[in-house]
Amino acid sequence: MIEGWIARLTPLLLCGLPLSGCMVGPDYTPPTVDPPDAWHAALVDGLDADTAEPSAWWRAFDDPMLDELILLAEERNLRLRTAAYRIDLARAQFGFAAADLMPGIVANGQAQWQRRSDESNIASEILPDSEFVAAIDMSWEIDVWGRVRRSMESARAEIQESVEMWRDLLVTIRAEVAMSYVAVRTLQEELRMLEASIALRREALDVTQQKYDAGVVTDLQLAEALAALSSVESQVPPVQTDIAKAINRISVLIGESPGPLRDRLDQPGPLPAPPARIAVGIPANVIRQRPDIRAAERRIAVESAQIGANVANLYPQFTIGGSIGFESTSFNQWFNADNFVAGVGPSVVWPIFSGGKILSSIESADIETREAVLKYEQSVLLALEEVENVLIGYVNAISSREHLRIAAEAYEEVVGLSTERYEAGVEDLDRLIDAQRLMLEAQEAYVKADGEVTAQVVSLYKALGGDWQLSPGPTPEAESVDLWHDATQGRFGLDLPLPESQP
Repeated sequence: MIEGWIARLTPLLLCGLPLSGCMVGPDYTPPTVDPPDAWHAALVDGLDADTAEPSAWWRAFDDPMLDELILLAEERNLRLRTAAYRIDLARAQFGFAAADLMPGIVANGQAQWQRRSDESNIASEILPDSEFVAAIDMSWEIDVWGRVRRSMESARAEIQESVEMWRDLLVTIRAEVAMSYVAVRTLQEELRMLEASIALRREALDVTQQKYDAGVVTDLQLAEALAALSSVESQVPPVQTDIAKAINRISVLIGESPGPLRDRLDQPGPLPAPPARIAVGIPANVIRQRPDIRAAERRIAVESAQIGANVANLYPQFTIGGSIGFESTSFNQWFNADNFVAGVGPSVVWPIFSGGKILSSIESADIETREAVLKYEQSVLLALEEVENVLIGYVNAISSREHLRIAAEAYEEVVGLSTERYEAGVEDLDRLIDAQRLMLEAQEAYVKADGEVTAQVVSLYKALGGDWQLSPGPTPEAESVDLWHDATQGRFGLDLPLPESQP
């Protein structure tokens, strides 16, 4: 049994003698996926399979208010600022792991006075009455098996994961701001249509009242006209409530209390017009661009490195220790040259038996790595599902809007013809008002469909990976993580380099 362990460890000991040592455990290999070559959903006019890098997609809507709101969200959003602190925490943890690679030096001093009785044993005749010690002790673990370096590798990947999670949140926050803003403008246009419809219903009620007074119509017809007006009027408060909620949502997203923003957005404005062409790329681009997938890949690297760190605990731990200082029994002669002492030497600690604790930690890290791989694969599938769903939703929203556009134009023609017939005395006013009502209802439906198309465009940009950069300037990309600068310096407001993961 012992011979087997010796035979197993001998080659590792030989490669571990240099200071750099070797690293036990698996070397990380990024996971591979086999995405489809193209999207299953048909790409209608306006959607291109061209590849496009993430960019400031919201600027394509050419709406200064939307641009301003997204910029405010980038600067003030509390969820983003919280995620920024998570990067700070990951950097601090990397510095904690990296510190084990360097020697630990401790200064200590001691002054001790003793008092003994006359009946003290013989040891008291040898021990001094006082002792003064001042020394600097050093201990340095030689990372032969890569335990410290694997821990640093894991911590470095955790920094990169936290950055990708921040990026994913940035993409989400921008989309939430844009969706809420689109909802505000769509609802305001719906409210305008409702107010126009109410005006027509009031006109119809007035006409019916006049006819009722003249004895031309019955009580039933008058009641129906009043009910029709009240029915439309009842739709106004819910729309006003939805507008207020959407504005309040934007307020929270930009990091301010609800209320003040309403003064600026209560004034109706046009619905942002989406760009004429959108590059959707291919599924492989989404896997490369989406921060949530990149974060899932970095989590695999975190757990994989932990396997090696735990495997290293199976082998001997080599440490170089030393001490220099002064020891004296007299305070006046404490720092004399004759009292100088120094010592240095290696030590080894080998966990021969730990009740399976180390092996269990290795198994645990291996299981967590396998779990991370499955979560990565799941995140890829969910991302592809999201894009496919949004593409289908966008295509159908375009189709629905086109049908409603045709219906609205047809009702406009009906109103025009009814107006001509009414002016010619061929048709009564009731028919004209009814045609105008149907036209407004069709136009209202078209406005909702137009807002849905714009909302689907925002969802599509988000599903495709959005943009990781802050506007107006780019987010700094990390080169490598420097052990004693990037790892230990705090970062707030994204003013330090951020690591770049490559799934």
